This record gives sequence, structure tokens and C-alpha cells, in this order.
Amino acid sequence: MGDGDHQLYFVHPNIESAATTLDVDRDRFRRWIAFHEVAHAAEFGAAPWLPERLERGVETAVSELADGGLDREAMRELDVTMTAVEGYAELVMDRAFDREYADLREKLDERRGGSGPVSVLLRRLLGVGRKRRQYERGKAFFEAVAKARGVEAAAAVWDRPENLPTDEELDDPEAWLSRVYRE
Repeated sequence: MGDGDHQLYFVHPNIESAATTLDVDRDRFRRWIAFHEVAHAAEFGAAPWLPERLERGVETAVSELADGGLDREAMRELDVTMTAVEGYAELVMDRAFDREYADLREKLDERRGGSGPVSVLLRRLLGVGRKRRQYERGKAFFEAVAKARGVEAAAAVWDRPENLPTDEELDDPEAWLSRVYRE
């Protein structure tokens, strides 16, 4: 769907499988997931600097790893950016959805968490735990910002690269609000 650089692709078998696994209505689940993906398209549309920032972060990380090193600061910057990207989409998908979503959110969060210790260990080894942490941490940040100043204030993160929260601000949304909305 879409045109140019802002196309969205949905892998229907994956969505169908997730809806079946979660035991939720497929059409309702697809619409809710679509809100998340459309939020990503809106983020990239609002922040033309975002794709280059992410690409640069990935290239730096891969290059360092290929050379046998690890640029922790580049990895942290990439993680913070992805936490903002995923957290904002989580906020939008829940706030914009046209129906009650609490049951969908509960089941999806439970699935992201894994079930047993072996599953948790595998997720950690594969880096899936980091992705879950990005969703949770980012959503908590944007929920706090939206509660304090509204969803519109949360969207200021995409106005310019300097508006991205720092690693510390992700855990202290008031500090981000004070910095971005100097009063």
C-alpha cells in the first residue's frame, strides 16, 4: 500500500498465524497491527532524517562487528532510536484504534514475553528480548509524555534529530519534556 519510498507490506500468513496463536479475531487483529505499521510510515514521513540515522547506525554496528570490535555508543544510539520508533508506534496503535484493544495488548505482550525459562533464554540469545524491551520502554516513555502533554507533544520527537530522547530521558520523560519544551 502507498507509493514511492513509503510503501507498507504486510505478511498476511504471519499476521494470520499470530492471530490464531493469540486466539483473537483476525480482522480486528489485522486492523490493530495496521495502526502500528501506519504509525511507522508516519514517523518516517514526518522525520526525513530518520532513515539515514538508522542506516548509519546499522552500517557502523555491522562494520565494527566485521572488524572484530563493538562500538557501544553507536549501538546505544541505534537502540535509543529504535526504542523511540517502536514506542511511538505502540502509543499510536493503542490510542488510534477504533475499538477496545486491552485484550489484544495483553495477549500480544504475553506472547512477546515468552512462556518458559528456555524460551526466555532463547529470546535473549537471539536478541528478541532487546526488541521487547524497546517496545515496553518506548511505550512507557510516550505514554508518560502523552499523559503529561498530549499525543501531539509526543510527536515532537520527529521534528528534528535533537528531539529524540536520550537513553536517560527514556526513563525520565519529564527531563525530555523540560529539554524539548523549555518553559
